[in-house]
Amino acid sequence: MRNLRPQSELERRTLALIEDKQARQIFFHQFFAALGSEGQQVFGQIIDRHGKKASQTSLAFANAIGARQLDATAEHALELATLMNFFDYRRSLLLNAIPATTLATMLGVSRQTVHERFRSGLLLGILDNNVLKFPEWQFDPNGPNGLVAGLPDILTAMSCDHFAKISWLASHNSIFNDARPIDVLKRGGFEEVLKEAQALHVS
Repeated sequence: MRNLRPQSELERRTLALIEDKQARQIFFHQFFAALGSEGQQVFGQIIDRHGKKASQTSLAFANAIGARQLDATAEHALELATLMNFFDYRRSLLLNAIPATTLATMLGVSRQTVHERFRSGLLLGILDNNVLKFPEWQFDPNGPNGLVAGLPDILTAMSCDHFAKISWLASHNSIFNDARPIDVLKRGGFEEVLKEAQALHVS
């Protein structure tokens, strides 16, 4: 298989890192410790998915269309780079997230109540470095129970996990003229957002 040049600085640095066995072991030890249980689950899914060898038919098709193929080392490096980009995106979604203890004080309820609302799906949160955090955009002091009006119904309508819900609600969407669904909801577009939320299915 032909040698491939790294396509980005991150890819180049990753490839250089995994060439050294000791540095690789230290890096992955620290990396997995930082991921936590949720991150390790995501990484495990990536490993399972890409650890399977491509069939001869798939390889023949890839050769026929001239698709870029990677050797095992380069493929693993790219997977690592992809995972790192994923966690950069995850951190951006939680940039102004509120820890559970702070949220309890803000809402005037117990920490247990916050956790109960999270478990029941009434609050959107993610475990981040062993701390349960809640994106700040879901709260409104004038809304019912301190939440944006209509949000619990939107969350109930969505067939996906907490991270996918956060990602969808906080991302600009062409369906809403590049507005974020949460902002459309805040402007009173409940029915519009509900319709799209009901159609969202992420496994």
